Amino acid sequence: MKKIVSLVAIAGLAACSQAEEADDTDTMADATAVTEQEAATEAEAMAPGDYVSVYPDGTEVAFTTNADGSWTASSSDGGSAAGRIEQRDGKNCFVSDPPSEDDSCWTPRVMNEDGSWTSTNDAGVTVTVRPAEAAAE
Repeated sequence: MKKIVSLVAIAGLAACSQAEEADDTDTMADATAVTEQEAATEAEAMAPGDYVSVYPDGTEVAFTTNADGSWTASSSDGGSAAGRIEQRDGKNCFVSDPPSEDDSCWTPRVMNEDGSWTSTNDAGVTVTVRPAEAAAE
């Protein structure tokens, strides 16, 4: 359950509006430092979608974020969780329903060119999140 909540939270961070990605690579290179600074200070609303989070030990958790701010997740070991995404202190927090001690807040994401991103929770755990269709390839 703990990993499911954590993974879902991470995925949500990167699932933020991906429309902000620029088409101009020169602009992207010049703006990298600014983008990373902004990511470190502001959480964005999560974009609805299906994602897969990968923990450092290789555990994968599939999760879905919805337009209403809700999320659901399931892991390969049969665990599942659901809840709401809240923005607190510039972070995206995944709050289970009912709330759990495993709920966590994640730093805003830094997007990679392949559509994946990494995020770190308050406990220092860093995960990689990919859109589900990219993870299936």
